[in-house]
Amino acid sequence: MPIELKNTVESIVEDTLSELLKSRNDICKCPKCLLDMKAYALNRLPPKYIVSERGLIHAELDCYKDMQFNADVINIIFESIETISSKIRPGFEHLKSLTAPDKLENHTPDHYFNFSHIMGFVYINDKLDFTDNIKISLWDSKLKSLVEMMDESWKNPVLSMNTTMGLYAFWPKAIKSGKNTPETSFFEFNLLFEKDGFITEKKNIQFKVTSEKKIFNYIRKDLVKKIPSVILTKK
Repeated sequence: MPIELKNTVESIVEDTLSELLKSRNDICKCPKCLLDMKAYALNRLPPKYIVSERGLIHAELDCYKDMQFNADVINIIFESIETISSKIRPGFEHLKSLTAPDKLENHTPDHYFNFSHIMGFVYINDKLDFTDNIKISLWDSKLKSLVEMMDESWKNPVLSMNTTMGLYAFWPKAIKSGKNTPETSFFEFNLLFEKDGFITEKKNIQFKVTSEKKIFNYIRKDLVKKIPSVILTKK
């Protein structure tokens, strides 16, 4: 059998890019643009080469469990999505129904509180193993109810998946302000992590948000709220 090299970062980029693009219906996701996004990210991330068939599983797991590396991957992929989607190359069959830039910010006569995207990782032990079917829910601390999401493509609660390395994400719906001028308010949410046989974990999240006369309809990587990784322990 010939000896081959494999860059384990490539599969991680593919999985993460696929997850982050699920809610992006405003950009082209044709094969050419997807390949450009992948190449953009891979050119900016350090490769991790291994010889195929030997140490492949352990090498890939090491990449997935490196929390700082996972955070870097997410940031770079956000950048690749915005960069490539803003520079559509001619001579290829791109998606025709792209959202015009001015539609990405829905200007309104009223003021709204726009929330950051919430992202993090959940594991099932201190070895940073991940698994399917951890229930992750986002609650409004004051209203004692599930936080409404920006649109139907975002779910609350969500279930963790092996294929996305325990990554979860929420995008709270913008809330209308009761004033006609900008105001700054504090919001408090709770993240609950539940799985049969494990102790339920709770994370408190606080937002300081200033209202604006617009609603943002796209992911802003500068406003992604990263939650420290959560580790569940058995009962």
